[in-house]
Amino acid sequence: MVVTTKPLLRVWVEAKAKEKDKDVRLPADVEAAIRQGNFYTFSVGQDAAFEKSADLPVTKPPAAALAFAALGVFAQAEGHWVPNAIVATVIKGDRVFVGNVNLKAAVGKIFACESIWTRAQEKHPEALEQVERDYRACANARAHEERSFAAVTTEAQNLVDRLAGD
Repeated sequence: MVVTTKPLLRVWVEAKAKEKDKDVRLPADVEAAIRQGNFYTFSVGQDAAFEKSADLPVTKPPAAALAFAALGVFAQAEGHWVPNAIVATVIKGDRVFVGNVNLKAAVGKIFACESIWTRAQEKHPEALEQVERDYRACANARAHEERSFAAVTTEAQNLVDRLAGD
């Protein structure tokens, strides 16, 4: 977990927005930045990149100004990974709480999206970055249809509530 202040986070996000390398750049807006996988790579990644699979619908705790959570995977190499982590950010008062937990619920690949990966690997293995973006977009759109989604969302809400101190 990382705890900082809103002004310090704003300065950090603005600096990341000016990065020349697009792979490490974040949006200048804090709320937009916390929705990006790279935000968690740089804040709680511990030497691994966070690849976001799906946004999770969490309820903002009563005293919080903002709460966001996502499902994904921390990995050191590109690939077709099964999500294993939940990340979250809560802004409460002048404090910002960013954390992650290992996923407890059993989550598998989203079969409705597997054909994107399979077809691309057969026809265009050199286009891995675009394939990953397409797969993650599909996964984000369809994750709510999976049996494990309710359990994952409950885990995310528990993390958000703990970050908020509720």
